[in-house]
Amino acid sequence: GKPNQFLFEARDRGVIFDVGHGAGSFWFRNAVPAMQQGFSPDSISTDLHVNNIHGVVVDMQTTMNKILNIGMPLQEVIYRSTVTPAREIGHPELGHLSVGAEADVAVFKLLQGEFSFVDCGRATMKGDKKLECALTVRAGQIVFDPSGLSMPAWQDAPDAYWRLPF
Repeated sequence: GKPNQFLFEARDRGVIFDVGHGAGSFWFRNAVPAMQQGFSPDSISTDLHVNNIHGVVVDMQTTMNKILNIGMPLQEVIYRSTVTPAREIGHPELGHLSVGAEADVAVFKLLQGEFSFVDCGRATMKGDKKLECALTVRAGQIVFDPSGLSMPAWQDAPDAYWRLPF
């Protein structure tokens, strides 16, 4: 029901603790008490692979949502999903937006409501917030825009729109 003291001591020695949500390694029974008692992950990631993509891991956004609803502030969830992992793998040029950095951006919409999240034991946790990807930019190019955030209203579309053969 609480994190062992040796975990805090290991962190003090430089050990990095990553969520690494896999098909069997993320349980609310461990994560919730740890966060409540001041032991939060240094970084957030998935152990996503072909054998768990259709299970409880789903995607990075889902893992971020679980940590967000356990109690980590949104800014920390973003930081520990971007900047921190990039540093941990020895690529400090990734995970941030600054002059000269590669323009990889996920734009999220923060939804408020009633949501349910599943852990590896197939138990659920209710939450009141959920990040939803609204736009993705990879290397400066829009690669995901399901609701047309980057597109003009049809009435303002460029001339080519009006000449399409439909």
